[in-house]
This record gives sequence, C-alpha cells and structure tokens, in this order.
Amino acid sequence: MPQQGRAAITAQLLPFPVGASSGTFYSVVGNFIPGFNDFPDTFYRPAAEVWIFSTFVNPANPSVELKPLYRLSWRCGDGAQSVCPSNPNHVSHFYTADLSEAQAYLSGGFSFDAIEGYVYPVDQPQPAGTIALIRAYSSSRDGYAMFPADLQSSYASQGYTLIPATVGYVYRNTGSFPTY
Repeated sequence: MPQQGRAAITAQLLPFPVGASSGTFYSVVGNFIPGFNDFPDTFYRPAAEVWIFSTFVNPANPSVELKPLYRLSWRCGDGAQSVCPSNPNHVSHFYTADLSEAQAYLSGGFSFDAIEGYVYPVDQPQPAGTIALIRAYSSSRDGYAMFPADLQSSYASQGYTLIPATVGYVYRNTGSFPTY
C-alpha cells in the first residue's frame, strides 16, 4: 500500500520500538511502479517485488473473493524474546492471509497493524500469470520475510528457511502493470 510504503521509508511504520519516537528505516526493493515519481516529502521512488490488490474483488473469478493480507507485529518490550537482550529495538512483522493463523499470532502476543491489501487465495487454482507469495522465518533475525517464490533461494541464503508457507498468489512486478 502506498501509505505503508511511505511510512516504512520515513521510519514511521508502526509499531515503533518501545520508548522510541520513530522506527526503523526500510529499504525500497523491487522494480519501480510505473506512473509514480518520488513519494511526497521523500527522495524515494515507489518500488515493489509484487502486485497486491486494494480490494477483495477477484478480477480472475468474481465469484471467489480475494483474501486480506494481514500485517501483524511484535516488538521487544511487548514480551520476552531471545533476541531482545542483544537488540532491544527489535520489531518483527508477520503477514498472513489466513484469519485463523492471524488469530493464533494475536493470541501469542502479536498486534494487528493493517490489511496491506488482498491476494489470490491458496485454496483455489493458481491464476495464470501469478506467482506464489512466500513467507519464511529467520531465527537469527527473529523475523519474517515475504517474497515471490522465484526469490526463495536468495532469501534462504539470508537465513529465511524456517516455517516457509505460501500466503497467496500475486503478480510479479516486472516494471509494468499486470494483465489478467
């Protein structure tokens, strides 16, 4: 979502580390978004690895709704985690399109942040031209990463090898708008 992307690159993506007045700066990754220049008040041009939808309406099959992509977070100070003594400003984001999984993480101490957008559901046939959106965990970083399936080996080399899951199907951002 543009507002989430702008918040991330200006260190305003909630939650902030406990006691901080701003958060962590995130990098812009992926191909540029056609038709957009810099985010207002920044020097960053919007980019993304994948396209997600801003509505639950499924363009490939209107009788099957798209799934919301929930963003949950946890931060040091909200509970005990092994990484906190060495990194007390740590914040972890978790994404899922499964309501039951979101509820389980909420029960485990995560907080609900936002619905980032919508993705094709994994319990339906994969639409033509889409790619799996993968989530994996790194124990050394105590955090999750989201990435298109064709980048899985790259993320695995960075330690994101635990609990891999397909969250939904999305269009890869190749630098132009997807067609469906």
